[in-house]
Amino acid sequence: MTAGPTQQRLARQDGWYEGRGIDAEAEHLIDIRLRNAREQGVVLAATDPAVRVIRSYGGLRLKRSAQSEGAWGMEPTVGYRNHALDIKELAEGLGAELFPVGYEYSDFGVILVDERGRFFLLQRRQGKNCCPGRQKREPGSD
Repeated sequence: MTAGPTQQRLARQDGWYEGRGIDAEAEHLIDIRLRNAREQGVVLAATDPAVRVIRSYGGLRLKRSAQSEGAWGMEPTVGYRNHALDIKELAEGLGAELFPVGYEYSDFGVILVDERGRFFLLQRRQGKNCCPGRQKREPGSD
């Protein structure tokens, strides 16, 4: 899970720095996500790579590229209604545990990291509502 030079430069512009850690807040965010999944009747596991991503990048809005308006909101508690079941179904199909680390700003797809450090984007299914967990933050509202 090492970012290339361009991604590191963009992340630094967005507030990330080497050694950044939001350990206590990360644990709180993970607990919220786990509790929300249980309320949906699903058990998720916080994978070690996902926990590392949340600790290092949690709370940031990361631009995908210098030329793009697209961004990732690194808020692991944001999702759409009943998304935990969709996460579990995808995980079973992949044969790997998945855990949310954020969302994609343009369509609120959930960004997931598996136990091997691979990233996935889970887009909401037609007719599902966004963001029942934590309220979505508007860009620049931090």
